[in-house]
Amino acid sequence: MTIHIIGDSTASIKLDEKRPEHGWGEFLHLFLMKDVQIMNYAKNGESTKSFKDRKLFLEATKNFKKGDYLFIQFGHNDSKVIDPEKYTQPFGTYQANLKYFVDKANEHDVTPIIFSSISRRYFVSDKKLEKHTIGLYPKAAMWFAKNHDIKHIDMYTKTHKLYTYLTDDLSKRMFMHLLPNEHPNYPLGLIDNTHLKENGAKVIASLVAESLYKSKQTKAFKHLVLKDQLYRKVDIKRQLNE
Repeated sequence: MTIHIIGDSTASIKLDEKRPEHGWGEFLHLFLMKDVQIMNYAKNGESTKSFKDRKLFLEATKNFKKGDYLFIQFGHNDSKVIDPEKYTQPFGTYQANLKYFVDKANEHDVTPIIFSSISRRYFVSDKKLEKHTIGLYPKAAMWFAKNHDIKHIDMYTKTHKLYTYLTDDLSKRMFMHLLPNEHPNYPLGLIDNTHLKENGAKVIASLVAESLYKSKQTKAFKHLVLKDQLYRKVDIKRQLNE
């Protein structure tokens, strides 16, 4: 079986000049049996519209085989109203593009799974996140999947709850918060509440694998997830405290 991932920077493989930024798709293999292959086409800055219009998805379909899975996760860049090459309406063109991906997957006998975006880290107090850190896109993704009987996993809700559990301070350590000269790629430092460091990407990858293992919709993954390798929330908190 091969898992094909399409999405944005939160899942993508990074260029050296972006390090120490990582996407969760880089580490999903750590939590799956070795006979599961992963092909990650996710790219920084892409929305459902740009990924479709730039033919990135059509390139990905060339590698589809019967019995494979397609993981679809977009939303962060679809919300960029000022960029007409990326912006989509959550209950309009965003869902139309999701349908395009799903229909193409089905044509190749590939099973699509729609993932809502992982949450941004926007705290309004130490233990409280903004409710809608990516607007209505996570809700729109789940609404579309449920109403079209498509397998889906609500990563937005799961990550929102995780960050709340970790609190403002600890969750910050998963993200691209860098002091000046902490890393040569960012000599002035960085405050970024969207993109993940290595430890954060591994945590999210574990959460994706755990969701595949527990969901009744993804029983095919039950024997493929290395459940003993999954991170427990208490261990995540302990690791980030070190």
